[in-house]
Amino acid sequence: MSIILMYALTHFVTQDTYLWEPDWTRRPYIDQLEQFQEEIGLRSPSFDLWYPNPVYLQRFRGGSPFEARPVPVLSTIGWWDNCAPWSWRDHADIARRPAWEHNEFLVIESIDHENYPLGWPGGERTQEALRQMLPAYLDPAVEFFDVFLRGRGTAAQIPKVRWSLAGTEGFRHAAHWPPSQVERVSWWATADGQLSHSDSGPCTRLSWKHDPNDLVPSSVPDPFSFLQHSPDERDLAQRADVVGFAGAPVAEPVNLVGPVRLSLTVESTGPTMDVMARLYDVAPDGRFLRIARGQQTVDDAGVPVRVDLDLGHVGYQLAAGHHLRLHVQSSDFPEFMPQPGTDESPWSAVDVAATTQSVIVGGPDGVRLEMGVLPDPGPACPTVAVGGHRGDDRR
Repeated sequence: MSIILMYALTHFVTQDTYLWEPDWTRRPYIDQLEQFQEEIGLRSPSFDLWYPNPVYLQRFRGGSPFEARPVPVLSTIGWWDNCAPWSWRDHADIARRPAWEHNEFLVIESIDHENYPLGWPGGERTQEALRQMLPAYLDPAVEFFDVFLRGRGTAAQIPKVRWSLAGTEGFRHAAHWPPSQVERVSWWATADGQLSHSDSGPCTRLSWKHDPNDLVPSSVPDPFSFLQHSPDERDLAQRADVVGFAGAPVAEPVNLVGPVRLSLTVESTGPTMDVMARLYDVAPDGRFLRIARGQQTVDDAGVPVRVDLDLGHVGYQLAAGHHLRLHVQSSDFPEFMPQPGTDESPWSAVDVAATTQSVIVGGPDGVRLEMGVLPDPGPACPTVAVGGHRGDDRR
């Protein structure tokens, strides 16, 4: 992600924040990052740790916090949060430790990193909108601290898991995540661009050209506030460097719940390849809403490589008449730095080369999408479970 190195030169320079954007039409990109540091007369220690040879520091100096004595934990995650992979990684770490898992309380919401909700009408928040947002933002934490720090209520009154089924109102409750009633379902991609629950047909290779001078554009200016824009990405389906597969429209609402995984076999004429998958809800009017995504860099991509791609988790109701669509591509710029088609770093490359990327469909090495379907999500509930409401005396 380009944002990682850019963070070192916006938020991680001093206590001040520097708001600036490189000219992404000028290579090498790294020259502009160096020029910025020269102009402000400072060097970012984080930048020098991360580039050109990354130094991976221990995240917690004393080791994993989950090696310590368990304490109650409130984990909050947004379905559209671009930082959700790190949150899900912590959740998975907790889930492997029974004592910690017993003490985790999970709230999963239909929001992005900046707390814009699904269905936001667009534009920046007003002060009044911020005030209206605060209860949903703060109440679960206040409730949690009321119980565990002030002794108001009991732990049993707080649901272990509260999750938003995007496209519906309220929160569902579960004893753990994903809910035990979830049924895992698979779709296979076919050579004619379909997503099928049955035979994917004979083995076929589909190819596209990755041109570093003509990249798949990122759909929002700020990935942290994706739902501020909720872009319609239908135009990406027309690009020659995006391979798409469409499911059949559903006759009744389908609740997609739990982890999303994609297995596929890829190859490139270049040394390194980025594999990116985007999963969409396509409405009857043709509008594309991205509901899940995943990406991975494949080194030594000159031979067929089997990739197991993590697309995160979903809690999403696919409405009647809508259908799923899967995109496979190898760029999403400038949110992700593009492979130059050479052995050079994407940041330092000046000369670039187009490459041919391939994915296999059909047969045992074909594209397989797997995720959960929940027949009955249960009743919708309010955000806060333990009595009280906005305006309570919580001082």
